[in-house]
Formats: sequence, structure tokens, C-alpha cells
Amino acid sequence: MDVDEAERRISHLYPKVKLPAEHGGGEATVIAWIWARTVKSPNPAWNGHVPLVRSFALSTKKGKETSVEPIVDSENQTIRYEIRTGKGEIREGTVERSGARCIATESPIPFEYVRAEAKAGRMGQQLMAIVAEGDQTRVYLSPTAKHEEAARGAVRSTLRRPLCPTRPSDSGCRPMGWSTTVISSRIGSWSR
Repeated sequence: MDVDEAERRISHLYPKVKLPAEHGGGEATVIAWIWARTVKSPNPAWNGHVPLVRSFALSTKKGKETSVEPIVDSENQTIRYEIRTGKGEIREGTVERSGARCIATESPIPFEYVRAEAKAGRMGQQLMAIVAEGDQTRVYLSPTAKHEEAARGAVRSTLRRPLCPTRPSDSGCRPMGWSTTVISSRIGSWSR
């Protein structure tokens, strides 16, 4: 399969994104979506999901520092994300060796709670950033509802096909079943 054929088959999964003027304007192709795993906060004062991330830094390369800034809306109990560029303080992640913490209330979230939520199928995900092709560089953009839906659609369309070839012995891969998803297969370490 050549590049043109690959683009024809999967280009609908990677919609164009409008670049801001500081990145040259025009449109660029999305090359990745950066997601945060989420769980419902155990603190009853916050009735929403909160992100589980080790770091909000996207690029620490000198002169290209970029991070995700979570914006907590206490009134609506939602969290959205904006991209910050340049030097400055990057918010600490919400997960460390001893456990996690609720970004909205600063309440601790024990790993036992996270594992229980994962096993019960209540873990979620939220788009934190969009990565697009820039002029010889990556461009990080704040997520939009359009791109979150496109990203979710890409995952759903991928799941319509088996994760392993029909003859597993040919690849050393064992069938995992139709119910296994790209998203849930990555949280296996939470439930071990």
C-alpha cells in the first residue's frame, strides 16, 4: 500500500485543523490526539470526572516549551484544557507513586479506588490536546468538540476489525476477543 492509498483509506480519521496565526494560519493535518484517563472524583463535593496524568508538559525543548493547562469550572463541575506556550510554571501532574489527587478539590485518590473504577468499567477519557503537522515542527492545539468526536470515531472504527489476524499462529498474536478495545486494553495495568 502506498502513501496515497493509505491517506485515502484513513484520512477521514484525521480531520484538518485550523492553525492560529502564530503558527502560520491555514490548515494542518492532525497527527495525534493526547488523552487523559479520568475517574469520578471520590470527593462528593465534585460530581465529575477528573484527569489522571503524570505530567501536563507537552514539550520541554528549549524555546518550544508547551504545556496543557487544565481549566477547572467549579460552577459546572467540568474541566477543559488550554495549550500554554513559552517558559512558565507547568502545573504538576495528578498522579505520582503514592496515588493520585483530584485536581478540582485536591482530595487524595488512592490507587485502590482507581483500580476499582477501572474494573467496574467506570474509567473515562478526555481529550487534552491536539497535535498537528506544522512547518517542520509539531503544533499543539487546544481540543475542540469536533476533534474529540473525530478521535472517538477513529477508535470506534478501529474496533470494527479484529485486533489479531484471523490466523493467530502466523503472527504470534493470540486473539483477545471482539470486546477488547483500544482504550480498555491500555488500562490493564490499573486492574492488576
